[in-house]
Amino acid sequence: MVSNNATLDRLSVSLSRFDLLLAAVPLPLAVGLAATAIIGLPEPVGIIGGALPSVALVVYGIALLSRRQPPTAGSGRSGAAGSHG
Repeated sequence: MVSNNATLDRLSVSLSRFDLLLAAVPLPLAVGLAATAIIGLPEPVGIIGGALPSVALVVYGIALLSRRQPPTAGSGRSGAAGSHG
């Protein structure tokens, strides 16, 4: 029987900036919804207050972060347009 630690040792996990960005996008929404429940803010205020930072993170990822990282091998298109081989 293989222990969980041995299995985890063999797995190589590397997180990119995009992975961290995807993990961070729902956090402001959760904080906004929690604020509506804890503080008693109206729901639209909490949702909009959480959505604005989430949108900012998505715009950052699309507009700025994607320009900084060069494409990795195997990503993007290869060959002629329309070829599936």
